[in-house]
Amino acid sequence: MDEAITQYRAALQCDPDFTDAHINIGIALLQSGRLDDAIAQLQEALQLNPNLAKAHNNLGNAFLQKGNAAEAIVQFQQAVQLEPDDPWPKNNLAWLLATTAEASLRNGRKAVELATQAGELAGRDNPIILHTLATALAEAGRFSEAVETARRALHLAESQSNTKLAGALQPEIKLYQAGRPFHISPQPR
Repeated sequence: MDEAITQYRAALQCDPDFTDAHINIGIALLQSGRLDDAIAQLQEALQLNPNLAKAHNNLGNAFLQKGNAAEAIVQFQQAVQLEPDDPWPKNNLAWLLATTAEASLRNGRKAVELATQAGELAGRDNPIILHTLATALAEAGRFSEAVETARRALHLAESQSNTKLAGALQPEIKLYQAGRPFHISPQPR
């Protein structure tokens, strides 16, 4: 990761307006947990070109990791608006609208709509998007559908050897069976 960052920084020495380099540095920094630096790079890319859905989506992820759900929502909404046929910004926005600890930001109905659209775009057998749809259905109070959808996601995750996702789904299914949605615990800012 550090070598990639070094190479992209060298590219920026040659062309400071190379937006893809700013985005890729931002993504690498985000993956390395250097959130403030990632945010700065992604904002630089957006200053050069505000119509970069990939930058907005990754900036949303950075703000989410920092615990700023409101700003993450704004960035995901921008990405969805700019790239309506990309399922991942829709999935990310749906996840946040369904699971955020901040009750005033949750919107189960909108989350179901976005997760359904993401599933149509990515294919109905994507366990990550099905996971999001299950959380959205639960937030909308549609618990039996949430259980069914989460079980489908669990089956797919297990068949793909995605143990992390399968492990996350199992306790969530129990929540839905008990008539409770899944919300992320508030993170320190």
